[in-house]
Amino acid sequence: MVLFGETDTADDALGFALYALLVAGLLCVSLIKLVRGMREVAERRRVRRDGVAAEAVVTMVERKFLRSRGFEWTTGWIVSYRYTDSTGRTQDGESGFVTAAEAARWRVGDRCSVFFDPRDAASSVWAG
Repeated sequence: MVLFGETDTADDALGFALYALLVAGLLCVSLIKLVRGMREVAERRRVRRDGVAAEAVVTMVERKFLRSRGFEWTTGWIVSYRYTDSTGRTQDGESGFVTAAEAARWRVGDRCSVFFDPRDAASSVWAG
């Protein structure tokens, strides 16, 4: 009878160890991505809460794809914009992924609202 963790050969033990390393590696990468995503969300919330409101101009509405060999998947739409910060400098930003319905509302040249970080004017959040 073979119990969990017991193997019959050295090849079995090596296979188990490699599989465990692969799973551990994927778990580490996933945790890193999760932490980065949570930080980005927290930063966006902070800028939206404490940031300076500004009027921006839509510069591009672009559909984004994930492409591979014979495979294409729409990941969403991005609205790019340009705004002037409190020092008079021009800054560029992006909305992050929006739905097709939200993207369809915007045309190049339209005015939109954004919030930017007064300590780092290049950091902005799309408000629509």
